[in-house]
Amino acid sequence: SSDVCSSDLVPSPAYAAVDYLVGLTAPMALAWLPDGRLLVTEAGGAIRVVQDGRVREMPWATLPAPRVDVSAGLMGIAVDPDFVTSPYVYVYYQQQPGTAGGGPRDVLLRLRDEGGSGIVDRTLFEFETTADALRAGGAVHFGPDGALYVATGDPRLPGAQDRAGKILR
Repeated sequence: SSDVCSSDLVPSPAYAAVDYLVGLTAPMALAWLPDGRLLVTEAGGAIRVVQDGRVREMPWATLPAPRVDVSAGLMGIAVDPDFVTSPYVYVYYQQQPGTAGGGPRDVLLRLRDEGGSGIVDRTLFEFETTADALRAGGAVHFGPDGALYVATGDPRLPGAQDRAGKILR
């Protein structure tokens, strides 16, 4: 039969887990650039470059004031499908509450690859979320239609029908 039951999915002793990379702090997401570089987000706000199997010492970019708490921080990353002519990278993160009060802010940024570094190009959207959001969402992907899709927020919280717990296009 071609049906597979979850009990059939038993780890094989022929396979072993091995470290692919070392030197990252709380990696959250990754995206490949067309030239073979790998961008890896770290929860604390750094976007690191992996090239030739090694993590570069200097980050590709560092984002301002990410909120690192449970599953928040710098979470999602996607490379523009037409990166060669539009060298943009999109990242989703949760920012610390500002000094003027209010809750943390969920932010979608567009960065531009300039000379091998990421420069903030513009903020595409941001909104205040609640301080008790345990799951900030943050998956960022391009669909087959070329549109950017972003998963936001903790669907368990009040206001989930607004922005949290949604997939935005």
